[in-house]
Amino acid sequence: MNGNLRTRITIGVVLGLLVAGLLLVSPVSAVDVTGPVVIDSPGTYVLQKDITSTSEPVCIEIRSSDVTLEGNGHVISGKDAGNSCGVLVHGASTLSNVSVRNIVVRDWYFGVYYWGAKQGSIRNVDATSNHFGISLNPGTGVSIAGNVLRGNTYGLVLTSSTGATISGNRISGNECEGISLVSSSGNTITNNDLNNAKNVGFAGSTGTNTWSGSVASGRNIIGGSATGGNYWATPDGDGFSQVNADKAENGISTAAYTLNSGNVDKHPLVKGSAGSTAWNNSVKPVTTTTTTTPNTKPNTTSTTPAGAYQVPYVGHILPCQIEAEDYDMGGEGVGYHYAGSSNTYSIYRVGGVKIERNATEKFYYISNLRYGDWLKYTVTVPQDGTYQLTFRAAAVSDKQYVVVTDDNDKSVSATAWFRQTSSMDRFATSPAVSVHLSKGTHVLKVFSFGNENIDSFTLSN
Repeated sequence: MNGNLRTRITIGVVLGLLVAGLLLVSPVSAVDVTGPVVIDSPGTYVLQKDITSTSEPVCIEIRSSDVTLEGNGHVISGKDAGNSCGVLVHGASTLSNVSVRNIVVRDWYFGVYYWGAKQGSIRNVDATSNHFGISLNPGTGVSIAGNVLRGNTYGLVLTSSTGATISGNRISGNECEGISLVSSSGNTITNNDLNNAKNVGFAGSTGTNTWSGSVASGRNIIGGSATGGNYWATPDGDGFSQVNADKAENGISTAAYTLNSGNVDKHPLVKGSAGSTAWNNSVKPVTTTTTTTPNTKPNTTSTTPAGAYQVPYVGHILPCQIEAEDYDMGGEGVGYHYAGSSNTYSIYRVGGVKIERNATEKFYYISNLRYGDWLKYTVTVPQDGTYQLTFRAAAVSDKQYVVVTDDNDKSVSATAWFRQTSSMDRFATSPAVSVHLSKGTHVLKVFSFGNENIDSFTLSN
């Protein structure tokens, strides 16, 4: 009996340990976020819908370490109130390992603000029309990668911060400075695409920061075949990377760019050489024969020149809102066709498409699209599905519309009719139309059949 008893006890203990082990390793479910919230416990939090024009001073406040906020491409927008904040990371003591990703923040004083944080990350954030796009004050060892900071007063601000890794960001059209370093040293800032009237500003006791790595083979942010430093452009076309030569033909400037004492980009990126041909894994060169069509309807099929390549200006993962001014790179006949003028425009980004800024709401939009103009946008579709397509556009005449097609799936075609507005600077949302897209990469082409201004379009579930 004693042997049987011991056997039963042993089996019971083993089973108990197994059950306890299963409980320990069971994954914790993510927490849904559907409105303004305070997060005070570790875990993964997933934004399930847009939160627009909220009057809350802080939309999402994170007070705990070990938190991941997954935005799922959703928008949180404020009302430009002083000291308001889209996502605030701040606790009673220094927080660590907080990740904010895949979210759009607009119309806040602070878009994303890490106030006393270390060893976290900010990835794939679209910060638009804020006073400060992304801010660390202070931050230690934070990774800031793959973000789009545009049309803010200040794009990225580091105050009393060190050890940050800033890479793969597109920072453009910010009014005062693209990157501001205030008493910050020991940060690494490489492979970013900057296009602002003033790309970098320094204040306080800022010391040495690293602005480039060794030149190596690899894809860089402007589509070149070598990595090194950053791409330095200005809307006027006189940025360091725009006016300096690439004598080695590897997409790297032969001259270093001195920003400030202890702050030198030794290997700035440049365009226009054999080594800096734009590329993209998913979007291959398209060769077609341009055909002349009668004066009935313009040809909506691609007429991309042979050997041309297009590269996404911003990575779009559906469902999401896509800003009209973020059309693909590649130039006339590749990323866009715009017949309105032969001038090169330089508001928000350099190119042949006219971009303007709304006088009251301060957002950018594509101006004066005409019959026959088109723009392309590369998007990633995570799973097969039917999406609701809407545009935010201005048209003073009725019967203005666009047709959206897909270069990678000829069966896709959707017509979006625009509401008539009282002026070309007043925007309205178009009625929704359904678009079925399969899983994978798609190149959406927005083809104009009228005269309109377009702010953005949205593909939602």
